Amino acid sequence: MVNEFVHAQKPTSEKLIIDTHGILVKGNTSTAGAGSLDTSKDFGGKYRSDDVSIGVQRCPKPSEIAVAMTSMVKNLDIELDAAEKTGVLDLSSLAAKCCDRFFNIHPFRDGNGRLCRLILNVILIKYAGVVVNGW
Repeated sequence: MVNEFVHAQKPTSEKLIIDTHGILVKGNTSTAGAGSLDTSKDFGGKYRSDDVSIGVQRCPKPSEIAVAMTSMVKNLDIELDAAEKTGVLDLSSLAAKCCDRFFNIHPFRDGNGRLCRLILNVILIKYAGVVVNGW
């Protein structure tokens, strides 16, 4: 993701996020329900197929994830393009909005928090040259 978005100056894309997720969770296992474990081959780089909630908030249904992700990426690209053209970028707000939107979509079965932090950091690296660690 850093290479594509930061170094190669390519726009964000849903495919880049999906591919990065597959790399990020490679070798991991995840509880699939009823006590069984799936390997990353079963869930890496694939949108979740079950309903989830974060606390009391319901995330988009599996059938709505692709549309929500496409919208998130499109909105990010529009905001980044406008910021680059005007020279005005509220980086904290932009990164926070993107992370909030991604996390609330919660598109994957596992690794959403890690990928959210990675998305935040590639935005910060590209536009401010900083990395947020920990968290």
